[in-house]
Order: sequence, then structure tokens, then C-alpha cells
Amino acid sequence: MNALKRISSTGDNLLGAAGGEHHEFSEMYPDFIKQAEAEGEEKGQPAELKPIVVCHYCGNTIEGEAPENAPFAGHQRVCSG
Repeated sequence: MNALKRISSTGDNLLGAAGGEHHEFSEMYPDFIKQAEAEGEEKGQPAELKPIVVCHYCGNTIEGEAPENAPFAGHQRVCSG
């Protein structure tokens, strides 16, 4: 970012980031919704939440119940959360 001369003070950087987020929310997202509706997409439905288990040993991430063995590392029951 230094080469682009875009690094400023923390306050200036935060204001710039907030401005970018506001632009996305107020300008971009409404257009995305209109485009999706024009393509026949319905408004989003809440996703079904499923439990997520992360192995403390190998970092393997599993959606749902933990298996007996970690699929990649092969250790037993470390992936029980």
C-alpha cells in the first residue's frame, strides 16, 4: 500500500473503510438485489445452521457430528470438539 500512497493515519484509514462499507451497503447491494430478482431469484432464506466441529489437534473442520477418526490425520476422537 505504501507504493500506492494509500496508507494514512489509523483514523483516516478507518474513515476510508467506513466510507467503502457505506458505499457497498447503500449503492451496490440494492443493485445486486434488483439483478437477482430480475433473474428470478427469491429473497434469501435463512440458512439451516448445523454444528461445526474443529479438531484441536489438526484443525480439520467438520460440519455435523465429529467422526471416530479425523479423515486426514487419522487420530481417534481428538475431533470430538
